[in-house]
Amino acid sequence: MLINLSKRLICLTFGLLLIFSCSPEELPIEIPFYFYDFESGYTNIDSVYVSEFDGDKVLGPFNNSGFSVQWQGLPKHDYVKLTFDLYIHDTWEGNSNDSGTGLPDHDAWIIEFDPHKNVKSSEKIYFETTFSNGPCEPGWCFGQSYPNEFPFYHDARTGAAVKYMQGRCLYADSPYGTSLYKIEKIFPHRESSMVIAFYDRLKQDAPFPPLCEESWSLDNLNISLIRR
Repeated sequence: MLINLSKRLICLTFGLLLIFSCSPEELPIEIPFYFYDFESGYTNIDSVYVSEFDGDKVLGPFNNSGFSVQWQGLPKHDYVKLTFDLYIHDTWEGNSNDSGTGLPDHDAWIIEFDPHKNVKSSEKIYFETTFSNGPCEPGWCFGQSYPNEFPFYHDARTGAAVKYMQGRCLYADSPYGTSLYKIEKIFPHRESSMVIAFYDRLKQDAPFPPLCEESWSLDNLNISLIRR
């Protein structure tokens, strides 16, 4: 017992020495870069389509579309950090969606860096996930992948900051028609220029206008650079 305790104290001491031996220069530095609240000013952003939701101006809504931001002459960095509010409106069905083809499909939502570059898929900086506003009962649930990447499975609305909000269009009369996600992602990136694309591949399976059936919008996009 004394021997095991001594070993634990040695390990703890060694760990503390490693932590406190790091100089301030070796700690990561986060550099605030740009913030979009979509109230005014849309520097270096395309597809500027602004609407109001829940009393705020938001970018969107989008259905089978999206937007990108692009920058040149970035300071030296190793990572890009993104934080934003993502609103998922109306009938998203996550990992399983009968799109009318006879095959199961999914409502995909994507972040992609430098989509114009002709590189291998394995070399792309890419995040694809799904969201679901569908019902979720024991034994029957329209599941989603978020907070993981597709095809991971979670119950509908997992990770949502607010699970139930008023719908935007098809479910405008429902207090369960929108879910809000406060998302933070860090991606490796070292180049002096970047394009970040946010877009979806939504699958329609109902006789309604696509943008009314299901859509998404985004607010409070904060971009930071991290240097090691």
